[in-house]
Amino acid sequence: MKTSVQRILVPIDLTDSSIAAVDYAVKLAQPLQATLTLLYIVEPPVVNERATLDEQLQNFARLFVPGNVPIELVVGEGKPLEQILGEVREMNPDLIVMVSRPGAAPRHWFRRPRSMTAELLRGTACPVVVLRDNEPALSDYAFL
Repeated sequence: MKTSVQRILVPIDLTDSSIAAVDYAVKLAQPLQATLTLLYIVEPPVVNERATLDEQLQNFARLFVPGNVPIELVVGEGKPLEQILGEVREMNPDLIVMVSRPGAAPRHWFRRPRSMTAELLRGTACPVVVLRDNEPALSDYAFL
């Protein structure tokens, strides 16, 4: 198992939960000088043109990722789990930071057969940091 973190994958959907995940990932990436990959996933049917989706992701990154953090922006179209696992295979991240949606409480992760979080944990070998929706961002903790 790798002990250094150089690439962090952050699947997002541009919601407030995404902001918390990006904030958490930024706080991890800065001291490690790790690269963040923001993966914005949209499910079909896609109503916006690709250029609009790219622009939305760029605006989000501009607002929530400091300029001193290396960043890659990826827009994926399809089922979120398939897109995340595909990106994991392609980029081989050292860490994934994501938010678990309501109804996916930790005690249910491995009992709910269709839980995306559980399937992601089963489908990837790299460590996964899972934040619960509405969990405070890392910057809210006094130890950092």
